[in-house]
Amino acid sequence: MNHATVSSLTSTVFASLASINSTSLSAEAIHAHNFRLPSLSTQQPIELVDFKGTIIYLDFWASWCKPCRKSLPELNKLRNELKKNINFEVIAVSLDENINDAREFVAKHPVNYPVLIDSDGKLARKYGISVMPSSYLIDENGEIVAIYREYKDSDILKIKNAVKHLSKKQ
Repeated sequence: MNHATVSSLTSTVFASLASINSTSLSAEAIHAHNFRLPSLSTQQPIELVDFKGTIIYLDFWASWCKPCRKSLPELNKLRNELKKNINFEVIAVSLDENINDAREFVAKHPVNYPVLIDSDGKLARKYGISVMPSSYLIDENGEIVAIYREYKDSDILKIKNAVKHLSKKQ
């Protein structure tokens, strides 16, 4: 999925998603869409339900997205730090139409979390992706509790605090 395609997508996610604050937890969480997408590295399908009971940071990205170039390595550091004490995982979903673009990016910037492929953009449409990167913090019950649009350096601390807050509820 190229930049023009992502920019032109219209939101198909429930209207209630708009009410969720993009950087803080919300009392009005909605259930995350399940998916079955191939892994970039193995081509084996991975589903969201495979991570039931885990706090998930679902990150939609593409190799051409400038903020994504910063966020993936930073998310890897955060994931490695938090995973030591918290049942937490980052799942990256590449929207690159050409899978080799995603492979080349991940080869240059390796990550320790699953990278999945959504080159036809079906999952991105389900989640209403309109800006890159877009990410969803999903609690251990599969509820979306926060949405992050674009990426700013200050987001890492916000994500870290939100995950720690969720982990205390487990």
